[in-house]
Amino acid sequence: MRKLIVIRGNSASGKTSLAKALQEKFGDNTMLISQDMVRREILMTKDGSETKALPLLKQMLIYGYE
Repeated sequence: MRKLIVIRGNSASGKTSLAKALQEKFGDNTMLISQDMVRREILMTKDGSETKALPLLKQMLIYGYE
């Protein structure tokens, strides 16, 4: 069964810790995508509604779903 879990929240609220715990629980064939990592470390772009990270995030979500 396919699932998409989106975790949102304030800075330092435990999103990454929760995501890692869920990935460990669900095991193999799970994918954790950090928006901050994609935006800051991969693309080095700014945040916002028009961020250039959105198309890449969308493609990564599609890949993970398939």
